[in-house]
Amino acid sequence: MPQGGGQQTENGEKGTHMQFGFHLPNLGPELSADTVVRMAWRAEVFGFDSVWVVERILWPRQPSVPYPGSDDGSVPESFQKVFEPLSLLAWLAPQMQRARLGTSIVVTGERQPAVLAKTAATVDVLSKGRLILGLGVGWNAEELQAAGVDYESRGRRMDEVLKLLALLWTGEVVSFRGEFYSVNEVMCAPAPVQKPYPELWMGGFAMAAARRAGTWGRAWHPSMRLPEPALRKGIEVMRRAAEAAGRDPGGVMLAPRVALHVGKEEGPHRQRFNGSPAQIVEDCQYMRRLGVTYAMLDFNLPYQYPIGEQQEMLEMLGHEVLPLAKEL
Repeated sequence: MPQGGGQQTENGEKGTHMQFGFHLPNLGPELSADTVVRMAWRAEVFGFDSVWVVERILWPRQPSVPYPGSDDGSVPESFQKVFEPLSLLAWLAPQMQRARLGTSIVVTGERQPAVLAKTAATVDVLSKGRLILGLGVGWNAEELQAAGVDYESRGRRMDEVLKLLALLWTGEVVSFRGEFYSVNEVMCAPAPVQKPYPELWMGGFAMAAARRAGTWGRAWHPSMRLPEPALRKGIEVMRRAAEAAGRDPGGVMLAPRVALHVGKEEGPHRQRFNGSPAQIVEDCQYMRRLGVTYAMLDFNLPYQYPIGEQQEMLEMLGHEVLPLAKEL
């Protein structure tokens, strides 16, 4: 049975403080390596526990499947220009001292699993065990088609990929035969620094993602756009899956992506995670009551704010929100 994804910290255990990740702008019309690294440095100075990057391989002009992150299903134009996430994190790793490095998310069906195992292990070694590998089935049918993958099989493929990754990351000679992938007496080395494998966060709105988190991962990583009843149901699905896999249900957590805007104070009917720093702290209290102990804060999805505005909001987060929210 799987025995966990990465370092087993105290996240999610009763009495621990909130932790926060920050999504870097590795996408959009203002895409710049200098901006990415400057904001990563600033986030680390402010005490963010991790920095995150998104994956988007292709931008479909006329998508055949609606984008689930927007209200109307449209694909944001900011997805047209995106740095590849794992190579970007390998570049960032030696430039940062402490913060962990996360992907939100890598689509399993778009990468041959042996190559994904090798790439992720390399980033984990180069970062001295700081990789958080967010994985998901993906929604972009055009990307999967370009990778030669049938859209309808993507869930079954991901379940198989997770089994194969866990074997390859042992660094030993292994064999595997599945519906989609097979290897025979092969080794993939060096093995990751984290044992038994890098910390895995399972992205996605569906309960299948929560199940995979309980079976294989450290966290279920949905969007806070998901209604509260669905989030609570996912927590239960995740915990039941952990128990079925012989894992400690307390060792997995709900760790959502939070799209937010920090600025002026909003009225009583404001949208959650939009408002003044004090109101954002209130929203963090709401997350804590829901059971969230780790949240990734994001100015980029579903729609990206200009880089200058992101930098201003990061300063407000660092000075006025994070010192209070991390004590919740």
